[in-house]
Amino acid sequence: MAQTENFKDWLFRYQYLYGIRRSDKSKKRFIGALVADLAAMGAAPQVIEYDQQKKSAARNVYVGDLKRAKKVICTYYDTPPVSIGDYVYFDRKQQLRQTILAILAGSLAVLLAGAAGLAWLMGNDWFALDFGRPLTYVGIALVLVFFLVLGRVAKGLSNRRNLVRNTGSVLLMLAMIEAAQDPQVAYAFIDEGTYGERGLEVLQSSLKKGTPVYFLEAVAADAPLYIKDNETAPFSKAAVTDFQGAPQVRYIFSGEPGTAGFTLSKKLLKSKEINMNNIDQLITAFS
Repeated sequence: MAQTENFKDWLFRYQYLYGIRRSDKSKKRFIGALVADLAAMGAAPQVIEYDQQKKSAARNVYVGDLKRAKKVICTYYDTPPVSIGDYVYFDRKQQLRQTILAILAGSLAVLLAGAAGLAWLMGNDWFALDFGRPLTYVGIALVLVFFLVLGRVAKGLSNRRNLVRNTGSVLLMLAMIEAAQDPQVAYAFIDEGTYGERGLEVLQSSLKKGTPVYFLEAVAADAPLYIKDNETAPFSKAAVTDFQGAPQVRYIFSGEPGTAGFTLSKKLLKSKEINMNNIDQLITAFS
C-alpha cells in the first residue's frame, strides 16, 4: 500500500504532535485528534471512561458495534516509559525490571550531576548566600530546576521514540478503518496497555462471550510478524480465519525469536521508519 495523503498526515501528527501520550492532558489531546480523524472518515467513535481518579481517568476509544462484531481489532495508544535493554514480549516482570533500572540509572545520573554542580558553586568565592546579590537567586533557581528534573526522572521519562511501539499500530488501525468499515468488525484503541491488561479487560467486558480479539503490538517494526494464541507461529491470513480452539485474545506482533522468547532490539524500537510491508500484509489479511 502506498502511503495516502491521509496516512502521511497521520504519520506526522501522531509521531510528533501527539507522540507523547502518558499524562491525562496529553492523552486527552491525542483522543481529541483521533476522534476528529475517525469522524472525518464517517465513523462514529465512542470514548469510554473507567477507573476515574480525582484528576484523571483511563479512556478507551471504540469504533463499531462491539455487541454485533464478529471480531475486534485493538491496540494500546499510551506511551511506554523509557527502559533499559531490548523489549521482551509477554513478560511484565522483566519489563518492570527494565523500567526500574532506567529510573534508577537516570536518577543516579541527575544526583551525581547535581552534586558536582553544588560542589562547583560552593568552591567559588563569588557564590554566597546573600539575598542582596543577583547570583544568589540564580543559584536558588538552579536548585529548583535540579529538583524538578529529578522529580520527572524519578517518575520515569516517556519514550519519545515510540513510532514502532506503539504509534505504528494506531496508524495501521486508522488505515484499516479508512479502507473498509465492515459492520462485523469493531476496533478499539485502549488505554493502560504499556503497564498491564486493564484496558483490554474493560474492552472484553463489553463483548459477547467468545468474540475474537486481535491485539496488535509493535507491528510496524522491521521484523517478521507473528501471531500468538495457544502457540506462537508466523503470521498468515489463514491464522486470522482459523479461530477454532484458540483463546479469545490473539496477539499479533513483530519480533525476533530467541532463547528468552520474542524480543525487539533497541535499534528496532528506536526506528523512525514504518515497515509498510507489515502494514500491507495485515490490511490484506483482515480485508
